[in-house]
Amino acid sequence: MARSDYGRDSVGLAPHCAGAVAGDDRQGKPDKHLATKLRNEASGILDWMLDGLRDWLDNGLTLGEEVETATAEYRRDSDQLGRFLEACTEAAPGQRVQSTVLHDVFNAWSRANSLNEWKGRSFSDAVAERGFKRTKSSVVFFLDLKLTKARSDFVDHEGNPLGGGRGRTEQPYGGYELEF
Repeated sequence: MARSDYGRDSVGLAPHCAGAVAGDDRQGKPDKHLATKLRNEASGILDWMLDGLRDWLDNGLTLGEEVETATAEYRRDSDQLGRFLEACTEAAPGQRVQSTVLHDVFNAWSRANSLNEWKGRSFSDAVAERGFKRTKSSVVFFLDLKLTKARSDFVDHEGNPLGGGRGRTEQPYGGYELEF
């Protein structure tokens, strides 16, 4: 499958750390003596900051594993097209799928998952940006790709999401669960 490029590699997601508020003691109460404690530790704090600066100049910014994991998970969850491609298509050398059919299934999947639908041109350009090649005869096709789901897997004949109007929701393991 084509690689996904978010164009925002300089952004990382820091998970919330309970109790990490400066000046709070272990019970969550403000430390009234924090300024004095910091003043007494000023030279050690400066040494620690300079060590960090040297490390940054030598190695650049390195993110901890927890931040990298949280960032990757956030990007994957925020990538509507990537989630659709993973759930509803597969690489198929020598095969092709018509752009309008792929777009129709994408919008049905989006509607069933309570996500925004995309306009045809934006969708087609975004799929091409993922590295899928387009060809045009009388219509546009994406090459080496096939659908594994159909529009009817997500919406009824009137375009309403399946499952009592709330649609199918993706599960972390890649399956679907109907919501009623």
